[in-house]
Amino acid sequence: MRLRHHLSTAYAFTLWLLPLHCLAASPAHQTQRPIWGSDGESWNKDLLLDWSFSGYANKERPSYPEPPFAANVLDFGAIGDGETDSSDAFRAAIGRVSDTGGGTILIPRGKYLITKRLVMNKSNVVLKGEGNETVLYFPESLSEVDGVDVEKHIGSGYLQSPYSWKDGFVQIAGLDPGSEQGHEQGHEQGLTGWVVRDSKVGERHLILDSTEGLAPGQWVRILQSDTGGSLASYLYGTDYAKMSKLLSGEEDCEPTCASDISGQNDLMRWATRILSIEEGNVVVLQRSLPTDVSPGWKARLLPIPASMPKENGIRDLSIEFPLTRSSRHHYEEGYNGILVSSAVNAFVLNVSVLNADQGILVRDSQMVSVDGIKISTSGTRSWSKMPWEGHIGVGLYDSADVEVGNFDIVGEYLHDISIRGGLMCVFHHGRGDNPRLDTHRSAPYGILFSDIHLGKGTRPFGTGGFLSRGMPVAKFATYYNLRNSKQKPIPMPDATMAGSCSWGRLVNFVGDWTGSRCPGYYVERATTKSGHPRDLYASMVQRKGIMRSKYPNGLVPQLAAKSSDLDGAPLRAAGDGNYPVRSRPHPSSPVLTRPHPSSPVLTRLTHAPTPSSTPPGDSIDGFLQVIRTVYSTIRIVLYCIVKRIVL
Repeated sequence: MRLRHHLSTAYAFTLWLLPLHCLAASPAHQTQRPIWGSDGESWNKDLLLDWSFSGYANKERPSYPEPPFAANVLDFGAIGDGETDSSDAFRAAIGRVSDTGGGTILIPRGKYLITKRLVMNKSNVVLKGEGNETVLYFPESLSEVDGVDVEKHIGSGYLQSPYSWKDGFVQIAGLDPGSEQGHEQGHEQGLTGWVVRDSKVGERHLILDSTEGLAPGQWVRILQSDTGGSLASYLYGTDYAKMSKLLSGEEDCEPTCASDISGQNDLMRWATRILSIEEGNVVVLQRSLPTDVSPGWKARLLPIPASMPKENGIRDLSIEFPLTRSSRHHYEEGYNGILVSSAVNAFVLNVSVLNADQGILVRDSQMVSVDGIKISTSGTRSWSKMPWEGHIGVGLYDSADVEVGNFDIVGEYLHDISIRGGLMCVFHHGRGDNPRLDTHRSAPYGILFSDIHLGKGTRPFGTGGFLSRGMPVAKFATYYNLRNSKQKPIPMPDATMAGSCSWGRLVNFVGDWTGSRCPGYYVERATTKSGHPRDLYASMVQRKGIMRSKYPNGLVPQLAAKSSDLDGAPLRAAGDGNYPVRSRPHPSSPVLTRPHPSSPVLTRLTHAPTPSSTPPGDSIDGFLQVIRTVYSTIRIVLYCIVKRIVL
């Protein structure tokens, strides 16, 4: 009788634990099936796009170009003493090399005083210094150089300074006929092949009305325009009218809500290479389509225009401004470092920018890498009316396939990292003291933030711009392995000035996250034991390289994903995967060490708290995990005891 009593008690205790097990199995952010896995074996292409083509030359080359030596600025009269104005010498060197087919312009070590813009507007020109000991010093702002009174400029009816989010002292600059400026000036796009049949995201072919003037191996662009809000609806993953209502709370809020992107010509512009041309005007592309392509959106394919410079670079140097007080928001005086505007296949490599209003800007460009950069100050620029060190650290505007990697942002900027519009842009493997990842609306489609240390992490997300430009992010925005110094879960972005759940639709969060899950949010918990790569972008690039080694003709099977199907080494490098807060480089060596672009270092995620640093009971998910573990253990023990006795 006593034995039966004990068995009954054990059975009742098991039933009592059952509700707790159910509770533990359904936490607020339950782990869903992986969308990538360790090396792409779980790739869910309904949620995750292919960013392996983002960056210089679609990440098809193993390194950045080093064109033959063409000029030394010293031979044109430049003097690196920090006192002699070398502006004309630099401009003469750029002009000579630009007019003779391009090449590398060497800037030997020294401090060069510059008082004019340095503009590369022709292809194949690279400015190359000798590391941190090559300094370009700009003692004046752009407003001083141009003789512009910013206060009077804004007082005359303009909303902001002409230097607020544009212009720069060192430029790679052309003209994109599809940009807002190009349309305003009426520039022709050139020979066009119009798309005559729909193609879906992930496919590799387009059917045109004509392929005249096109050839395999040629770099081309695909352009699409919004018609009545339909493309905007597609990019955002929600009906245009519903989005307008969400942003305003009104049934019809025109012309205020999302109106700036409705009807916009050439809203989407991205580039790739033609793999082959087949019978019936079928063009097969080197990469799969990142979006649907439709005749209803005036889709067309055309060669990259001659007005957009190609294969240009700025590398291995520092840009410095005097230490001044930071200007009020939108009253910037124009201490602006680098501008890449309307360029294709360009790069900024191993560059530091000191005391800038805006460090590096990329506008209306495709396939650009900004790699190994540092944005910092030599003292405090912030003050009561501008409590930040500057306006923008690194900003991307209306650009596609831009990679910003290996970055270090020291201090706090209003927009440490900023993106407006564009598609398939990546920010990865970087850090900041307390950076804000700003998404500035205008349907930034398929953006990726991966392997970023947020420092203090008190202001990880922000958004600016008018409601007339839509929600902060469009579809497939992905936040992967973001961490902070406290090793605490990061609150997911949710509310904006338009209210709760107005951040975006179809947004991915992979890592250690907390907060409310809005409709369309995919949340995957990733830990050190889950086998995830530290940097999703680097994992995708390396996987593509392995696939290309097996399929050299470029026809990579769309469904091949498992590492067992591939030839070559494993994707993850050996090591314990530790990734502490990166120590700041020595002041004399501000440029970050850059891994070779063909060999991204991949280690496991480490952003989830370890038992020694954050006890499981510190979070509700950890507490529920403890309950689930205890319950499972007791249940197994009781089952074994009962089974042994009964048998």
